[in-house]
Amino acid sequence: MVGTQRTVLTARRSIAVDRAFIALSTPLWVEASAPVPGQKGVTEPWHHLLIAQDTGAGILGAMRDDIYWAMMPRPPERGGRMGGPGRYWLLLPRGVAQ
Repeated sequence: MVGTQRTVLTARRSIAVDRAFIALSTPLWVEASAPVPGQKGVTEPWHHLLIAQDTGAGILGAMRDDIYWAMMPRPPERGGRMGGPGRYWLLLPRGVAQ
């Protein structure tokens, strides 16, 4: 799948963002909990580096995003049920206005 940035999206490494708040190509460190496939109600820590490479009509605001899960084993069990509290950090070069 090709994202807004016109690059092929990478499963668990590409993220869709609202460009009014986050520029495409920005690296984000994400810390959240993800459902464990096949274990209803069980989550595990999910900490990864992702790159903003896509946008979406339902992704509005600074605190909204969508991780690209692709065709990994059981993607709906992860992406379809992932949500709730989490944190991310924008990784920007020194000197960029805060």
